[in-house]
Amino acid sequence: CRTVFLFEYLGSALILYDSAKVENGEFRFKYQKFQKGFYRIGTSFNNSADIIVGNEKFEISAKCDSFRNTIKITGSEENQANDEFNLYNNQFTQFVNRMQEDAQKVRSSLPQDDPSLKMAMAGFQAKFDSMELVKEKNYLYTKKLSLNND
Repeated sequence: CRTVFLFEYLGSALILYDSAKVENGEFRFKYQKFQKGFYRIGTSFNNSADIIVGNEKFEISAKCDSFRNTIKITGSEENQANDEFNLYNNQFTQFVNRMQEDAQKVRSSLPQDDPSLKMAMAGFQAKFDSMELVKEKNYLYTKKLSLNND
């Protein structure tokens, strides 16, 4: 790749903020003072990934042709927390989707007045309730970001 682009989030919109030429596998943006917040970085709009700019200095590495999927950020607790949250959120979403599919299969295979249906639904509810940890992780992640960005 020849150029890396940095996009800034302004509300839900993304605007091109800066770009840098890649020389010998390295790049440096001309603007060095960034407002704290969420940005997107990559070799194009579609081949880019979200990053958080806060008080930390960090390094980014990625393969040009698959920037979005290979990005690695070192030296940033904020970006690490964001990555962990996104991974956990994706896992939780997959878990919920599987449970909904399984519950629908059970509902469609048993009559409404069948006692086994009520027991099966109680089992699904117990499984879902065991995932309360998600709220705690989400809260801690949000709290950490707000403390780091003050």
